[in-house]
This record gives sequence, structure tokens and C-alpha cells, in this order.
Amino acid sequence: WLAEALFAPLEPLQRALGLPAFISRETARGGGMSFYYSNAKARCELGWEPRPAQAMWLKTMDGELARRHAGQGLIARLRPLGAAVPAAEAPAAVSRSLAQ
Repeated sequence: WLAEALFAPLEPLQRALGLPAFISRETARGGGMSFYYSNAKARCELGWEPRPAQAMWLKTMDGELARRHAGQGLIARLRPLGAAVPAAEAPAAVSRSLAQ
């Protein structure tokens, strides 16, 4: 309950900045839950095998680098779809769109 009370004031602040409230009361509630799941049924019934962690990590990093080079940084991806671009970023956003 303490984390929920601490995160509650951050929600409106994040929304005022045009970001989704990713640090929120719901985040605090989820942090106190158990998310342990087994893949035994998928392995047994479907013959599924997970990819090695290193392969998944490298694929994730390749995707993140590709998004970064395409001008889709973390803040841009956190912003809700259709949200206005802050004035400070507008010239860069216009030049990127003209370059494409």
C-alpha cells in the first residue's frame, strides 16, 4: 500500500508530460503479485522448446538499435499514439519526416 501511495502523485505528472503513467498504482500492485508460470505443458503437449536466452537477447538488442536508428527512441515510443510532439522536439521531427 505504501508504494501505491507514493506512485499516485506521479501519474498526473507523467500524463502532463505526454507520457503514459508507466509508474503507477497498478505497477505497484503488480509488483506484489507472483508471476511464476511453467512452460511444462507447452513442452509436453506441443513439443515447444524456448530459444536460448542469448539468442533472444541479441534479437531484442538488434530490434532496439534498428528503432533507435529509425528515430523511434524510448520517449517517442512511450508517448501515446497521436500525441503532439513537444515544441523542443518539433524541428527534429520535421527534419526527420522530410528526410524520409
